[in-house]
Order: sequence, then structure tokens, then C-alpha cells
Amino acid sequence: MGALRLAAGRELAALARDIGADPASLAMAFALLDPSVTTVLFGATRPEQVGANLGALALAERLTPDVRDRLAAIGVP
Repeated sequence: MGALRLAAGRELAALARDIGADPASLAMAFALLDPSVTTVLFGATRPEQVGANLGALALAERLTPDVRDRLAAIGVP
């Protein structure tokens, strides 16, 4: 199971690079778009992390259907 999660993380990081985003923001944006998710909670220990996390809101609006499909295909084992 650990190897599958690492592989999924690598795929997420690669997709984030492809679209010019950071992996954490991309994961949060994907969660925001999931109709089965009612709340997305994020944590931050530094002020800049709050800004990056809020950037997921804008990123969610920019995700194309292709990117959404690629995220769904990655999944989390």
C-alpha cells in the first residue's frame, strides 16, 4: 500500500508541475470540486501557507476537464 501511495503522490506532483501549480493546492482544488466533499479543511503553520491554501480556490476554477480527469485517474489507494 505504501508504494501505491508514493506512486500516486509522484503522479500528482508531476501533474501539478505540468499545470504550474503546487501539489498541495492541486489536491485541495480537486477536493473542492468533488461533489461528495462538503468541507475542505486545511492547516497552516506559517502565513504564506494560508495564502497558498487559499490559492486552491482560484486553481479549482481553472482546472480543465482534462486535468480533472487526470486527477481522478490518479486516485489515492
